Amino acid sequence: MAKAEFVSPLKRAVDQSLLLPRRERRAYALENDLANSQGFMRFPSTVLTILIISLLLVSCAGYVESQRKAEANRIIVKIDDFKGRNQRLPGSLSEIGIVENEEGPIYYKKINDTNYEIWFGRELGESTTYRSATHQWEH
Repeated sequence: MAKAEFVSPLKRAVDQSLLLPRRERRAYALENDLANSQGFMRFPSTVLTILIISLLLVSCAGYVESQRKAEANRIIVKIDDFKGRNQRLPGSLSEIGIVENEEGPIYYKKINDTNYEIWFGRELGESTTYRSATHQWEH
């Protein structure tokens, strides 16, 4: 029994195209060029897809930051109300009815009898901080 010889699809296509008359070889070459160019056209759509996904991720990160800042502003109002009623700052967020945990996402620190800080993480190693002494948010 004779062993079948492996012939790559590319070699088979070239061999077949050389057997064709000249006019048909041109048509065959044009078909292959068109097929290759369609494969190339997938590249811009891939880049566009990656770009769209990146923009969505960035906009989601901005949304999360704005949500956390809004929540932190509500906490600031509660702290200031507590200070007005009790003539002191709360020792922790639990004194104003907010459950604290180590994962946050919002943290409180009493600096002294009149000043405090509120902060939350934006991305790894970066946070946004509110300082009551200046009544300003800092990045």
